[in-house]
Amino acid sequence: MTSLVKALCGWRGRVAAFLVLAVVASVPVCAQTTSGTVTGTVHDSSGAVVPGASVLIRNHATSQTWESVTDTRGSFRLQLLPVGDYHLSVQLSGFTTATANLTLRVGDQIDVPIVLKPAELTEALTVEATLRPSMCGMPRSVMTTGKGCPSACASTKALMPAWPPFAVTIS
Repeated sequence: MTSLVKALCGWRGRVAAFLVLAVVASVPVCAQTTSGTVTGTVHDSSGAVVPGASVLIRNHATSQTWESVTDTRGSFRLQLLPVGDYHLSVQLSGFTTATANLTLRVGDQIDVPIVLKPAELTEALTVEATLRPSMCGMPRSVMTTGKGCPSACASTKALMPAWPPFAVTIS
């Protein structure tokens, strides 16, 4: 024991004590975290990953938001989120918006699988019909047969459009 005391009192002892103190001080102290992480992968209804989707998460209590975009593997990661209740929404053009409500507690790492469904296709079809005026003011039956048609009208019989006497425009 006396050799230990002598060793600690000399310069070697002080160097050894300094090294021990330096090693102990350099070890990270694990503090309790007050946040959590939300991750997920976005797929379409066929199971393919969806890159480029916008991810938005909003804290219900504070209305604070965080945003992300899915990577080439369809994955997203929102970290260091304060504990609380959240509303998650994921959207991409051509798909319906997917949403989820979740509660994040201290140290949680929640994985939220998201499936985007194709948006409904809505197309408008407008049909317009314009009646063409009868030439010479005669009914169509007279004009197509030429019976009872004045001579000026009979000569235009060949120029008359085919039945029906209207045009349809689709846009």
